[in-house]
Amino acid sequence: MKSESSEMQIDSIVQFLINASASDFHKTRPNSSINFRDVKLAYTVTPNNEKMYLLCGEFQIQEKNDKDKVWIPFATIKTFGYEQWIGGQASTYCKDAKKY
Repeated sequence: MKSESSEMQIDSIVQFLINASASDFHKTRPNSSINFRDVKLAYTVTPNNEKMYLLCGEFQIQEKNDKDKVWIPFATIKTFGYEQWIGGQASTYCKDAKKY
């Protein structure tokens, strides 16, 4: 059973990852409409046995003439700040992560 303080810590991490990810997408694609799907919290265990949390999912940019809508994987990773990975590298991080 998870403690209340543990749940509050996870909530704080989730909020941080969502804000960092949204800010990064807005900064790099300011005038785009973006769809998201399959977004989930996951974690990996670092070599020094600590959990490293990440937000995994896919996004799709809405373009005016987009007949071939492509879903692109992304991973936003909680580090000392955050890192955001797009495409194949994001898939690698998320494939090996455990869902929270």
